[in-house]
Order: sequence, then structure tokens, then C-alpha cells
Amino acid sequence: MELHCPECNSIVYSRRADICGICGKPLPESFHFHGDQAEKIETELEHARHDLQAVSDDRAAVREGLDTPDSLFLEDATDDMQ
Repeated sequence: MELHCPECNSIVYSRRADICGICGKPLPESFHFHGDQAEKIETELEHARHDLQAVSDDRAAVREGLDTPDSLFLEDATDDMQ
């Protein structure tokens, strides 16, 4: 569902914003996340950040030539092919 500012009709990209990013007018309360919604979204964002960091760390370790569970698996699979 795409929300638009009632004053200038610009797209509202964040339901966390209190004011329109274009015209600066207050956004209706119905646009905002409330209580459980906000907590659920924050929890999901935190999990996504954690997962992204784990993937980034794994990739950095592989680039540095360190043994990680993923790189060990790839080495084992290569050994089985020989």
C-alpha cells in the first residue's frame, strides 16, 4: 500500500516519519506504526541487520583465506570430487 501526503501528494516512504519529507506538513496518525507494529518491525530489522552482518563477515573471511564453515564445506566438496 502506497501512502501519499495529504497536503502535497508526494509518496511517504517511511511510516516512522511524523512530517512529510517534501512539504514538512504533519502526517496523519493513521500513517504511523503503533505499539506492536513498531516493535515487530524493529525486531525484523534487527534480525535482518544481524543476518547481513553474518554474511558480510563470512565473505570477508573467505576473501582473507580463513577457514569458515562455508569455505570448509566447499573444500570438502572439492576433495570428494577428486
